[in-house]
Amino acid sequence: MPAHLREGTANSGGAFATSQATDALSHAAHAAMTDLCGGRADEIAFGPNMTSLTLAASRALPGAGE
Repeated sequence: MPAHLREGTANSGGAFATSQATDALSHAAHAAMTDLCGGRADEIAFGPNMTSLTLAASRALPGAGE
């Protein structure tokens, strides 16, 4: 990750080499977390921090904000 941040990052899904490198790193990270935690790669979520992820999850629950 430090090398990726030093050498450049890009938005996912682009046709550029840096976008493809970002997508490959994200895919590898999802696969590694799946190996560690079990489950499926599409069940793993990354975000800026746990507080933001918890807030987003709470807003997605039925009845949230009522």
